[in-house]
Amino acid sequence: MTRDIGTIVRKAIRRFSTKASSSSRPSVKDLLDKPEQVMTQFQGERVLKCRTGPPTDTSLASLYRLYQFFVVGWTTAARAEMRYFWQQATWSLVDIPDPKDDVDQIRYTIVAVLVRMLCKEFNVWVDRGFSRGSPITSSSPSAGTSEVPPSTTLGNAGPDMGVASESEERKGHEVPPAWVTVVPRVTEKGGGWVRIPGVRGIPDEHDQGLSEEFWSAGILVEEPYLRLQ
Repeated sequence: MTRDIGTIVRKAIRRFSTKASSSSRPSVKDLLDKPEQVMTQFQGERVLKCRTGPPTDTSLASLYRLYQFFVVGWTTAARAEMRYFWQQATWSLVDIPDPKDDVDQIRYTIVAVLVRMLCKEFNVWVDRGFSRGSPITSSSPSAGTSEVPPSTTLGNAGPDMGVASESEERKGHEVPPAWVTVVPRVTEKGGGWVRIPGVRGIPDEHDQGLSEEFWSAGILVEEPYLRLQ
């Protein structure tokens, strides 16, 4: 009898894990078809007021939540997720595991670009004297600031971008994991751009205000306001 109960429990866990994994990584098309489901899943008001995360959370799970908020254009929730990620002091960006999302290349590339954008924004605040896990305020805790190193766009990253230099380590700079630098540029079937609609509709390559980071990855989307403050 004990063995039968154990078997039932294990099967239930496997079914739950499969369902959770699938629902936490919807395709861009699925997200754009039913954006309201994202708000329902993440309990709208609670996410907007404070991102607390589930009891057992991971950097990769947080990243995929950010991906969903980004695609549906829910900027408030995306920024809340960024702040939540910042507060997890043990979640170094370089340690985010490779999701190996070969099933959906567009989703994989978007996630990779988002990591680079997190890295860029986090380092802005590191250069202002803040450390991961500390509250973000309008006043700098240190005297003076230093110039933020330029971000290397996807596809032009050097082979050592996943390894922090000695100077970066001293400053506490974040660096992206190595897998981010090798995620390929994407194209739609037929070789065209991947286009993510924004407040101005479906973007065109001649539009103003497009994200350079995503442009370099083959994706046309308005520059997202992904800032900690």
